[in-house]
Amino acid sequence: MTKGVVEKKKLKVSDKPFFFFSSLFLSIARRLQLHENSDQKIIGKMQILWFQYLFASLALILPSSATKFAEHRLITSLRHDNIPGVRPLINASHALTVNFRMQILSIDIDEYNQAVSFLSWDSAEWVDQLLTWNPEEHSKINQIYLKENMIWKPDISLFNIADEPESTYNNAYASVMSDGKVTWTRTAKHKFPCRFDTAHFPFETHTCEMSFGSTIYDGSKIDLKLGGVSLSSYSPNVRWWMKKADAERIVSYYPCCPEPYITLVFRLTLQRHATYYIYSLLVPTFLLSLFTLILYLLPYHRLEKITVGITLFGAFFVLLMIMQSIVPISDTIPYFVFYLCFNLGLIALSTFFNSIIINMASEDNIREVPKALRSIIEVFARLLCMSSIVRKFQSRHLINADFGIPPVTNNYYTLPLQDKKQQNNETAERDSLCDEDQPESVSHRFVDQRRFESNVAAIRTFTSRYQEKLADEEGQKRQLSEWRDVARVTNRLFFLLCFFVDIGTIGAYLFLAIWPL
Repeated sequence: MTKGVVEKKKLKVSDKPFFFFSSLFLSIARRLQLHENSDQKIIGKMQILWFQYLFASLALILPSSATKFAEHRLITSLRHDNIPGVRPLINASHALTVNFRMQILSIDIDEYNQAVSFLSWDSAEWVDQLLTWNPEEHSKINQIYLKENMIWKPDISLFNIADEPESTYNNAYASVMSDGKVTWTRTAKHKFPCRFDTAHFPFETHTCEMSFGSTIYDGSKIDLKLGGVSLSSYSPNVRWWMKKADAERIVSYYPCCPEPYITLVFRLTLQRHATYYIYSLLVPTFLLSLFTLILYLLPYHRLEKITVGITLFGAFFVLLMIMQSIVPISDTIPYFVFYLCFNLGLIALSTFFNSIIINMASEDNIREVPKALRSIIEVFARLLCMSSIVRKFQSRHLINADFGIPPVTNNYYTLPLQDKKQQNNETAERDSLCDEDQPESVSHRFVDQRRFESNVAAIRTFTSRYQEKLADEEGQKRQLSEWRDVARVTNRLFFLLCFFVDIGTIGAYLFLAIWPL
C-alpha cells in the first residue's frame, strides 16, 4: 500500500463537506463579480448575503450528522473485534480488576418473612482492552454508550438471595471511554434474608448482611475491588431508620483450590422508629399497669374492687392480642410480651388478695383472730406507721390481761347461774319442812316470801341472759373490729408491694429494652 493511500484513509469525514462547499462558494463569487452595472451589482451582493446565510446554516447541521456517522462507524468497528462472553484482556493470564459500588435508593422490611428488599444503583467499572480507539481518528469522540448485551460484563450477583433478582432496566447501557474504561450502572431490586431479633421491641437495632461476588470467576480471573456504598440518594423509610451502611472485602481460601475467592459484604444497620410505639403502646400500657393500685386505694371492704380487677385483666389480655398482630413470630420473645404477661399475673394475684381482704372485713366473719396473726399484723402496723391500729391492739391486750374479763367460749360468757339455782332450791326445801309446824298466818307469810324469791330468781335469769346476749354482741363487734384492722393493714401492705413491683417492672423493661442502644 502506498503512502498516498494511507494518507487518504486518515482524511477526516468532517473535512469533505468543508472542501466541497468552500469550492462551491468561490465559484459562485467569481461569477457574481462579472456583472458591471449597478443594478446587477446590488443583486449580486444580495445573492452573496443569501449564500452566506445558507452556508452558515449548513455549517451547523452537517458537522453533527458527520459526527453521528463517525460514531456509527466507530461502534461497528468495535463490535467486530469484541466477543461479549470472553474477558476483555489481551493477556488472558492476568486478572481483570473490577470496581463494584452500590448506591442504595430505598429499602422495604418484611418482618414476617424475615427478609429485606432494597432498590439500588449497582455500578461496576473495569478496563476493556478491546474497546479502545484514538479520538483524533473518529471526530474526537471520547465516549460512547453501548447496550449491556453488546459488551462483556462481570457476573456479580447476590449470594444470600431470598428471591429472584429483579432489574428495573433489563437492557441497561454502559459508558465506554476511549481508553477502554467501562462503567456499567443499572437499577436493581434485591431481596435477601435477615434475622430480626425482636427481644428489644420497639427499640431494636438489626444488622443485615448481603454478600456479592462472581459466581463463575475466582480471584485469579477477576480481582473484585470494593468501591463503597453510598446513601446520598436514599429515601428514608417510615418505620425504619438507616443508621449505618458499610462494606468489607473478604478474600477466602479453601482446601480444595489454591485460587482466592473474593466476596464483597455490605452491612446495613437498621433501627426501628420507636416514637409511634412509645405514645401508642408503651405509655398507655404503663399507665394501665399503675391502675392496678386502684384495687388497694378503694375501701378495703367494697366488692367493686373485684370488678375493677377483672376489667384490668381483660384490658391487658387485649393488649397481648394486639402485640401478637404487631410483632412477627420469631425465635425470640420481646421483653414487652414478658412485661404484659407479668402484669396479667399481678392483676390476677391482686384480685385474689382483694377477695381475701373483703372476706376478712365481712360481717359474717365471727372467728377470733389467731394470736400469731395478731402479732404479725401488729408488727406490720408499726412498720406501716398505722399507730391507731397499734394502740387498739395494745388496749385490747391490756384489758384482757389486767381486768380479768372472762374468756369467750362459743361466743358466750360463762356466768355462775348454776350456783344460784342450787341455793334457791335448798331454801325452798327448808321452808317446805317448816310449813307443817307453823300456824296459818305464818304459812301465808312464807308463801309470799317464796313468790317474791321466785320472781327475783326469774329477774336474775332474765338479767343474766340479757348480759350473755350483750356480751355475745360485744364480742362479735370486738372480733369484727379486729378482723377489719387486719384487713386494713393487709390492704396497705399489698398496696406498697404492688406499687414497688409496678415501678420495678417498668424500670426493668426499659433497662433491658434500651440498654443495647
